Amino acid sequence: MEGTEFKIRTRRPSKRVAFGLLSVYALLVPVYFAVGFQPGFLGKVSAYAREVQSASGLLEIPSISLSAPVSRAELAGRKLSVPNYIVGKYQSYENKVLLMGHSSTVFADLSKIQVSDEISYDGQVFEVVSKEVREKSEISMKEILRDEEKLTLTLMTCFGEHISGQDYSHRLIVNAVVRGE
Repeated sequence: MEGTEFKIRTRRPSKRVAFGLLSVYALLVPVYFAVGFQPGFLGKVSAYAREVQSASGLLEIPSISLSAPVSRAELAGRKLSVPNYIVGKYQSYENKVLLMGHSSTVFADLSKIQVSDEISYDGQVFEVVSKEVREKSEISMKEILRDEEKLTLTLMTCFGEHISGQDYSHRLIVNAVVRGE
């Protein structure tokens, strides 16, 4: 065996294989940068998934391309705790449902809704009858939550100037009444 030479032959990959690998690489790099460099991205996805699992309804507003799960809002003392990524529901009377969401997430386009727009919720269709912006300090939750003759949805989100933490100076309030009753 002495003096035997071994030659290692390598072949270049075909152009088709090389192009295929380059294509996969080109798709993975943007995904890595989009997901890998955003702090908390996976945590946000996980929080959204937990909120969706607790959802018990669906809110749809075709005019603003909104379709969002609805979960119960928690009342802690005198404060309602709203989910971060989906709609929170609070109902103290049979004919009044308050739906709240953050203006930075689920209700980002709520300001674009118009009077007479259609809203679907809990298998029923509602028509928007009013839309207003009020200063936070002038809002009476007793008035917002009062019972109504017809089934009424009130959608509410932050609006106006950022004042502190996640709070804003005003609230956008949209009222919709069930159709056909």
